[in-house]
Amino acid sequence: MLSRQLTSGGVYLEAHQYVDGFGRDLQGQVNDAAAGYRLVTAKALNGLGQARYTSGSYQAAGRPGVAGSGYLTPTWTSLPN
Repeated sequence: MLSRQLTSGGVYLEAHQYVDGFGRDLQGQVNDAAAGYRLVTAKALNGLGQARYTSGSYQAAGRPGVAGSGYLTPTWTSLPN
């Protein structure tokens, strides 16, 4: 899912959200234009749909929404949470 927010400077901030089949958030990505990375937050759900793991924001290479930069599979043992 893509959302855009128009800033006062006339620039759009884009955020990409990945959801499961029930529409629950699994991952969010925003562009960090200053650093040239995307900031990612991730969530894993248990069998009842409750949050099992939730990460803090972390940097990943690429820009959200660009070909080849889709969903990142989290490695929960190495992410800030």
